[in-house]
Amino acid sequence: MASGYAAKGWVPVPIPPGEKGPRFKGWPSLRVEGENLVHTIGDGCRRQPLVDAFAGDGNIGILMGDASGSLVDVDLDDKNGDVERLAPRFLPPTPLTFGRASKPRSHWLYQTEPAHRVGLQLPKDLGGMMLEIRSTGCQTMAPGSVHPSGEWVQWSSGAEPTAPPAAVSRGVLDDRCRRLCAAALLVRGGLLDDDATAAGLDLDSAELCARVPAEYQATVRQWFGLSVESSAGPRGKVDASNDVREAMARYVRERTPSDWPESSPGPCPAHSDDGPQDRHFKRAPDSHRWLCFGTHPADCGKPTAKGDAYTGDVLDLDAYRAGHRGQRGLVDYLKAQGYLSERAVSEWAHKPPPLPSVLTPPKGPAAPSLELPTLGATVDESFRRFKRRGAGEETPIPTPWPSLNKALNGGFWPGMHVLVGNTGSGKSQFALQIAVHGAELGVPVLYLALELGHADTDARVAALLTDAGWSDLYYGRNLQPLCDDLAERIAALPFVRIVAKPYGWPYGDAEPLARAMLDRYRSAVRDEAGHVTRPFLVVLDYLQIVSSNQPNEELRERIGKASGACRAIARELDAAVLVVSSTSRENGGALAGQPVRSEGKGDNKGPVFAWDEPPSFMVGKGKEAGEIEFCADSVLVLAREVLTDAARLAGDPTPIHVAVAKQRAGAPSWVSGMYFNGHRFTEGKPGPGAVKFGAWLNPLSRPAVPSPGPARKDDCGFTLP
Repeated sequence: MASGYAAKGWVPVPIPPGEKGPRFKGWPSLRVEGENLVHTIGDGCRRQPLVDAFAGDGNIGILMGDASGSLVDVDLDDKNGDVERLAPRFLPPTPLTFGRASKPRSHWLYQTEPAHRVGLQLPKDLGGMMLEIRSTGCQTMAPGSVHPSGEWVQWSSGAEPTAPPAAVSRGVLDDRCRRLCAAALLVRGGLLDDDATAAGLDLDSAELCARVPAEYQATVRQWFGLSVESSAGPRGKVDASNDVREAMARYVRERTPSDWPESSPGPCPAHSDDGPQDRHFKRAPDSHRWLCFGTHPADCGKPTAKGDAYTGDVLDLDAYRAGHRGQRGLVDYLKAQGYLSERAVSEWAHKPPPLPSVLTPPKGPAAPSLELPTLGATVDESFRRFKRRGAGEETPIPTPWPSLNKALNGGFWPGMHVLVGNTGSGKSQFALQIAVHGAELGVPVLYLALELGHADTDARVAALLTDAGWSDLYYGRNLQPLCDDLAERIAALPFVRIVAKPYGWPYGDAEPLARAMLDRYRSAVRDEAGHVTRPFLVVLDYLQIVSSNQPNEELRERIGKASGACRAIARELDAAVLVVSSTSRENGGALAGQPVRSEGKGDNKGPVFAWDEPPSFMVGKGKEAGEIEFCADSVLVLAREVLTDAARLAGDPTPIHVAVAKQRAGAPSWVSGMYFNGHRFTEGKPGPGAVKFGAWLNPLSRPAVPSPGPARKDDCGFTLP
């Protein structure tokens, strides 16, 4: 990754794991020189090959400014998210944007005249940093790194990492950034909505500054280089502000329930005691709701139990929902109730005073659309898709086993599919065998290995392609299959593997990775008209060890959200997502061949095993099954028989029963007659020449493994490379 940045003319900087900046002296003077990409510092007294500087699993930074060909990074650092959301309306377009899962487009790269860093920053109590333009003397943590939060830094969906950054005048870039931040403050104050922010590009800078809420005006005027007006302002406008504040306090006194305590000046209970004292608040006897009217900009609102209001809001909720959501609407409402004079309203309208942010609509998802689409909006396209499937123009991903394909109506269609198995059942190998089989057929595969490492998966893939035992390859006991042809064959597969860090892998990274897969392999899964020809495959192995970017999320909540994320990928990207899930301890016995009950009387009484029950009996056998299987389109459960001691010593494979326990678009069923020898699953008992599970007991008894032959066909008639 670092060499790729250097090849673009940028200077990469090594950063320690888990950090955002370098820790060695002299890093701003780093340069990359020569065809061998040698790092030098200062006058060249320290020289190091680039590949050595980035050995290990540390992060990567990029020097900004003249060191990297006048590269500039616009870092959108607004904690409220307004700046990042509005950025496409103000910033010049560039093909190079990146971020992390929680802030996917927070960095915009441009090529412009080098200059020093510029920070558009509010006072700390008003929100702090909003936007930073990084240039000479600065560095930015680049894609390929892991943010201290645990999120991967990666290119945004739709970005073009191979393209050069957009060239733009530094004067234009500075002006657009200032206007972007000013417009975000207008939106934050309820004085402008998102759709009207384009006006921020057309207004004169003085007029734009005059429109922002008063508490921000001094700072914004400094951004634009304008003189700062007296904070007191004209006398009438101050009076109007006081009139509005007094009207709010009087409204509280007269309209709140009589059993509430009297309005009291003093610090709001949601703020620290050292905050401003010009407040009026009331608290309900049950302490569930209170009201705060003050000039402090912090949002002290917290959701109520019902989620339909914020604590601190004792206005008429019916009127509030009906449209009195902004500051202007509140003043009109107070006027209609007789709490404000015409003079105060007209002066307020000329230049609105600041109102407490608790009265503005809480930040969050946009209000749901009021459109009511009927079935006619989608039925035509659905019918066309059904016809394409009937004509074979859209096909599923076949598994290596015809009987399972038949039970799944051809294989894995777009959707979320769950594979449940207990420890030692071979669930990872089952999933990997499906992935390798699909990749051989040209199906793009994204394999998220949360438990296996690089060597583990490489050995397993190589073994599946050569009929070898993967543990033999892993321990170097049989190296005959490891020829150059095999390495080239593996490298040619459309198989992307992500190996998790030991401290966990956040489920929020799955969606951007899946989108990147679709962008890279679109021609393999879409026709020229954009229609789906087959899904691509995403394998998550396994669900119970995913982590989260939210440090306080409990396991059940984390599992539920990860399942929802996988379901969203399947639905929005037409992917087949195969999620591997372990089983709970109380259900492990049924999957390990122990009887689930006894049936009959006297001498006819005998054990009943899981595969003797209806397949729906296997629903709910995984951990956190409710959260997982609710999202699933199909649930597959592996149940193995118990081998006798003689069969185990002879190295016989284990009989496996696969329950299709749930299938939204099909009937549940059992698939029996499958075997697992510790290395691969087969339909039908393997012959005497196959690699045996117990072969490791006697290494001299292992048969020679044939080298890969010419192209062949699998059981479904597909030609394999």
